Amino acid sequence: MFLALCAKTYISRHGIFTVWITWSVGKTTCRTIIYNVLEKYLQQNKDGTTPQALIDMGFENGITLYTSPKNYNSELGLVFSIFQIEDYVPSIKNLFTLSGDIFIKSLFGKKNYDMIILEYWIDRPKDMKFLVTVNKPDIAVFTKLDYTHVEAFDSVEAIGDEKFKLMHAAKNKVYINAQDDYCKKHFEDIAVSNKKEKECYYNLEDVTDYTLISKYSGAFASFKTKDIQVVTTAIGEPNAHYVNLALRILEDIEYPLDQAPEDIGGGLVDKENLWKNKGHLFLKLSWQKGRFSMLEWIKRNVLVDWTYNAWPESMKKAIKDTYEMRDTLYPEYKVWFILGDMREIWPESERLHKELYAQVENADLLLTVWPATNTYFWDKANKFEKSTDAWIHLKKYLEESDSRHVLLFKWSQNDLYIEEAIKPLLENPEHSSKLCRQEDHWMKKKNEFFW
Repeated sequence: MFLALCAKTYISRHGIFTVWITWSVGKTTCRTIIYNVLEKYLQQNKDGTTPQALIDMGFENGITLYTSPKNYNSELGLVFSIFQIEDYVPSIKNLFTLSGDIFIKSLFGKKNYDMIILEYWIDRPKDMKFLVTVNKPDIAVFTKLDYTHVEAFDSVEAIGDEKFKLMHAAKNKVYINAQDDYCKKHFEDIAVSNKKEKECYYNLEDVTDYTLISKYSGAFASFKTKDIQVVTTAIGEPNAHYVNLALRILEDIEYPLDQAPEDIGGGLVDKENLWKNKGHLFLKLSWQKGRFSMLEWIKRNVLVDWTYNAWPESMKKAIKDTYEMRDTLYPEYKVWFILGDMREIWPESERLHKELYAQVENADLLLTVWPATNTYFWDKANKFEKSTDAWIHLKKYLEESDSRHVLLFKWSQNDLYIEEAIKPLLENPEHSSKLCRQEDHWMKKKNEFFW
């Protein structure tokens, strides 16, 4: 409560524009994409000059954005994001020390950014009700409701009801997912509760010509939205909709999309300067670790690391995107899935794991770890109790195979640690730093768990 009050004081004192995202799935990806798009448009040119559009808006030095590089989405994480705390190691001593620093910054700290993009997860009833007292966002986004973290709620609908309080609290604009059943059901309620038209779907037919392309030994998504040709490392059609959403937010703050900074296409430019021209946007996203990261190829294979967590909808998306990437870019490759349990979905664990099995049973190779997948994935799966056991067999399969493969690694965290099954397969051992949960306190937990 005290730290939340400090956060409220800081945001209010500096008049910071806030974008809040809530969800069951897609929240971090959505936040990352919005941040990347807005940062490209709202920054100065590389020569230090400021686009006229930003000057007209009163920002002669560009608009400074911030979003945490960490997966801070708890009540404490919200505070850490606002105060830009990025290296917290959980302990009573550290929390006590930080509390003093946060209090001083809330009253006397300078303004470090003009706009912040936040995400939030709820664990129990009244969580969101409390958070909106800390800050009512200027713009609120609802991605997709899923069957997760249901223990403290009577139903998935009850989770949605609590999360949707953020939508009602938004000051300027609400974006909700037109493909989500809960959002469609409650769409009209927003207008009624706020007595004004501020809601908007973001999964419209604004995204066209979506396809996958291969350049520079990498996989990219290409699509068109708002007369802008986008090429991005963010694979998957939902990510194309998030780009479209980010461009809508730019319009909300009255930024003219045709007045982008001169270097808007920066990053990766091919011989024809396709992505350097006005009207083209290249997004080389800095993903959080373990979220559909394309790691270095291992012995002619394509490795997809999505090991941070796993909910039913995100599992389905990962599998769909992996198949699509194989079929479009690597049709001669085989598909291998290395999957583990989805957590916190009781009492529907059996049903949801069996549904997932139906999507992967035709894979060329299937490895599973932990009780639920081992129980409900039947005979097609190669079953293991620990990820450290799985990698031994996986490495053997790869060494003996004459084929090339697309491999997807995905499961929930909490003692599964599938990222440790990837380490021995990397061509360059130093690339293990690109995996999630490699900090000292995590490695200590893993060593105690595995050995």
